[in-house]
Amino acid sequence: MILITTFGFDEKFQIKSVLNLGKNLEKTIIIAEESETEKSKKALASFINFLDNLSIQHEILRIDPQNIICSISKILHTINSNKGVIVLDLSGGDKIITIETLIALVLSGIDATVEVQDNKYEETKVTFSTSDLIRGDINDDHIKILIEILKGNKNIYKISKATNMSTSSVSRKLQKLIKYGYIKKESNEYSLTTKGLIIAKSKLYNLRT
Repeated sequence: MILITTFGFDEKFQIKSVLNLGKNLEKTIIIAEESETEKSKKALASFINFLDNLSIQHEILRIDPQNIICSISKILHTINSNKGVIVLDLSGGDKIITIETLIALVLSGIDATVEVQDNKYEETKVTFSTSDLIRGDINDDHIKILIEILKGNKNIYKISKATNMSTSSVSRKLQKLIKYGYIKKESNEYSLTTKGLIIAKSKLYNLRT
């Protein structure tokens, strides 16, 4: 497993991520700004020492966040050069660097876990997958199906009746919704993923206005 982390002036969130991943973690890639301050140098030295004590490999990638194309290209090259399950921690570092890193990961086509922690909510960690950011080839009919599943129509026959679509048409659309991570199938019933729930609820809000 590889941890990619954006780095700023504090190492505490990075240390928490490393400890949470435990023995599964083989390497950490640290993405930091080219220019350094005494505070960032001290924090980075502390984090590297922590990794060395755990015998975890590390790689430091320095970028100029103002050069967006170059930064994203460098990060993307680094991601493609490292094979393994990726976890991306965006809790530290400059906001522009975190956005550039996320863009690079999405462009890589790798379905990775993304984690974000914040000083304001120290006990809360927001986690999502890069696939959650990809809409995919879905249309209004697919969204109608998501809404019906949210309402409790969870098998193909109930969905077909509620939407006035044929079972064959519903079946094809359900397969596409599974492909893009909107739903999952258990036995003969379908349920919404977090991504599917967000889309369905957003449309229900529209219907109420």
